[in-house]
Amino acid sequence: MSNSNLLVRIDSSARGTASNSRHLTDYLTQQLLAREEELQLVSHDVGENPFPQVTAEQLTAIHGSFDSEDPDILIQQALSDELVEEVLNTRYLVIGAPMYNFGIPANLKTWIDHICRARKTFRYTENGPEGLSGIEEAFVVVASGGAPVGSAVDFVSSYLRQVLGFIGVRKVHIVDAGGSGADADGVRAKAKAQIDELVGSLAEA
Repeated sequence: MSNSNLLVRIDSSARGTASNSRHLTDYLTQQLLAREEELQLVSHDVGENPFPQVTAEQLTAIHGSFDSEDPDILIQQALSDELVEEVLNTRYLVIGAPMYNFGIPANLKTWIDHICRARKTFRYTENGPEGLSGIEEAFVVVASGGAPVGSAVDFVSSYLRQVLGFIGVRKVHIVDAGGSGADADGVRAKAKAQIDELVGSLAEA
């Protein structure tokens, strides 16, 4: 088992307390904390409190292409360093990812831009990219109003599987919370059953 002890939770819905993904990440977080009491919870609600958007110049500096004394760039670099440090000490990652226009929310993409750092969370080798995060498991709650999760129009699941695998997450679990536009209560109940099964399988590992 990893020596990391953080449970990092990222919520990205703009719907506040009405959010299905937020309701389910709360449930999932509670289950994981009950399973492993030594876990320390770190939460970022980028839907309610988004990180500052990264400009092209800031992004280039963050990724190490040049040094800068610009105060705004230094602030973004410090934030990125903090978020990367969290990732490198994370055992379980929980992400609430509503589907907006078939993709992820822009505020969630900003978090990804901060934590995908060459030579920190990934590196390039002779055999291709190698993830460095060491995160054991990631749980991604994908919520949609009508577009089926896992279908050809779901660019949330495939993108997050790719980017999380890229930084070295060993297992990525997708929790299907699609179709809430027609039956929100039913979607939540089915998603909770998926969560119970996933957390139960962890306990048996």
